[in-house]
Amino acid sequence: MNLSMKVLLLEDEVGISSFIYIQLTRQFYDVVIAKTVKEAIDIYDHTYTMLLVDLMLPDGSGIEFIKHVRISNARIPIIVLTALTEDDDVVEGFKAGCDDYVKKPFGIGELMVRMKRYLNNSEQSQDVIIREPFTLDLCNRAVRKDGVSIILTPTEFKLFQLIFINYEKMFTKNEIADLIWGKDYVGDLQIVNVNMNRLRYKIDCNKEAYIKTVWGVGYRWEN
Repeated sequence: MNLSMKVLLLEDEVGISSFIYIQLTRQFYDVVIAKTVKEAIDIYDHTYTMLLVDLMLPDGSGIEFIKHVRISNARIPIIVLTALTEDDDVVEGFKAGCDDYVKKPFGIGELMVRMKRYLNNSEQSQDVIIREPFTLDLCNRAVRKDGVSIILTPTEFKLFQLIFINYEKMFTKNEIADLIWGKDYVGDLQIVNVNMNRLRYKIDCNKEAYIKTVWGVGYRWEN
């Protein structure tokens, strides 16, 4: 292991987060701690290689964070760490998109074994997504069409990533605004149309061959 293995730990209990942080950094993991769902959403990006997520948090459930991540990243390994033991809680975690479940209290050996299993399976495949004629490089935050780079602003890249990964899924303008500008955004939804039109122009000269408008509702990707 080396510092290229970057882990986001969402855990509000200081004793537990400190214990995990110390143990993982000793194994040369780069660990970043978030204590709330909002903080995790704010700091999460595609430089992370694994997420460790508690469910019971001060501002809600870790499931909300898992759902947020899975919208744009279907591959990053997510392990739930929780004292909740009811079957319904476990099922909700898996439905949201977690890969595994570790019941508190747990030993660091058990956690490490589970982490390594998923990291070994995923580290070769999560950075580049190809859907001809486009290639989405998450690590370098780059988009190419027929091998030629397309220069996008940070917002345009987020929009492309959202609908490209979730192809054929229709997103409403409200959903796009929440996911790109945050749930606190209260401005005009015309900002979605403006940025989507700019993105469409850059990838296909303003045609609708890839980004389809669902009139009066929103947008979806379609090859």
